[in-house]
Amino acid sequence: MELKDLKKIEPVLFSVLMSIFMSVPMSFVMTAVNVGFTEIFMKAFLMSALIGTCVSIPVAFLAFPLATRIVRLIVK
Repeated sequence: MELKDLKKIEPVLFSVLMSIFMSVPMSFVMTAVNVGFTEIFMKAFLMSALIGTCVSIPVAFLAFPLATRIVRLIVK
């Protein structure tokens, strides 16, 4: 891939990675709080992380442009 092609997918890749980096640790903590470190923890955590990631990726695609606009308004 050429550099110009990578620049085109940069916002998409950023949104996907940030969604994963945010949803997986949050799923871990919330599962630990709600279920505790019991025999069902790993299954509950993996299901929670999967659902959280599936929800957070589309939300990130919607929120990223909005957040960009809000930041630009604040910084001006």
